[in-house]
Amino acid sequence: MWQTWQQAMTAALYGPGGFYVRGERPAAHFRTSVHTSGRYAAAVLALLREVDAALGQPARLDLVDIGAGQGELLSQVLAAAG
Repeated sequence: MWQTWQQAMTAALYGPGGFYVRGERPAAHFRTSVHTSGRYAAAVLALLREVDAALGQPARLDLVDIGAGQGELLSQVLAAAG
């Protein structure tokens, strides 16, 4: 059956067995610096400490991880801060 590009991509991504409906973790498909080494988390922690000091160590300082993962970066930063 002939399909347009849009129909084929929609089926591949969202159809039965599609990429986004299989429920697999993003780390199963790609790697970022967070997945390969703890050095990235250590660098983020060092920067966070500098920002905290520059702000006079406020009572609350939020670090927000906006990404496609499962919170690996924040987990590693918390572990490094240990």
